[in-house]
Order: sequence, then C-alpha cells, then structure tokens
Amino acid sequence: AEDGIRDFCLSRGLGDVYKRQGPRRNIFFRPSEVRAAIVTCGGLCPGLNAVIRELVLCLHFNYRVKEIYGIKYGYKGFYAFDWIELDVEKTSGIHQLGGTILGSSRGGFDAGKIVDALAKKNICLLYTSDAADDLLCVDLGCRRFIKK
Repeated sequence: AEDGIRDFCLSRGLGDVYKRQGPRRNIFFRPSEVRAAIVTCGGLCPGLNAVIRELVLCLHFNYRVKEIYGIKYGYKGFYAFDWIELDVEKTSGIHQLGGTILGSSRGGFDAGKIVDALAKKNICLLYTSDAADDLLCVDLGCRRFIKK
C-alpha cells in the first residue's frame, strides 16, 4: 500500500511526500520553538484517536514540543472553530475510544484561510489524516504557506 500511495503522489507531481518515520539522529529545528497542529479529515476511521495520542506522546516526550493544537472538524476547523490544546493529560485514554476526539469532515479546504490560520498561530509542523487523493490540496496549501 505504501508504494501505491507513493506512486500516486509522484504521478501527480507531489514529490516523495512519505518519509520514514521515527526519531532522527540529527534534528534541524529547536523543539522549544515548534508549534504543531493535528487535523483529521475525510470519512470515518476507527483508529484516529490512537494516532492523535501517539503523535502527542512522541512530540512531547521525544522532541519536547510544548505547543500542540488539535483542529476540530477537518479543514474547515482551521478558520471556523476554536482550536484545542492537546497534551499528554488530555489525550490519556483516548486510544480506547473509537473515532477521533477532533471530529472529522469532508470539504472545507480553503488554502488561503488555512494558511492565514497557520501563520497566525506560528504553526510549523502540521499532521493531517486524509485520503491520498486529497494530498494535492494539502500540497497546494503548503506551497502557498511557504511562499507567504
């Protein structure tokens, strides 16, 4: 499946967007300055709470990231809903619940509004859960964010 997604992204000019996961020997950022955000998009997926929890645990314990935000209800949550701060305590036990504590939805992708929201909060690390075909939207938004 990983090669299929990789091939899909390469065929649409997104580049090699999937990188091997896990801690790196060298990091190229100051964890104390990193602000991260997590958004869940698309249809239902029963294991997203486990993903959210593990991201928070990894960012907190492995990289000492202090500010992690959850974006509620998909892409529209960047600009239409309040963000929630996520930490080890708030995500404790959520892996035992189905679905996602952030909610999920399809649509609502407005690159300009999303980029503005990311810039306003100084987010430099964004995690998305979405179908591979929607990565084109994310890529376009990221290119716009980089230019800004």
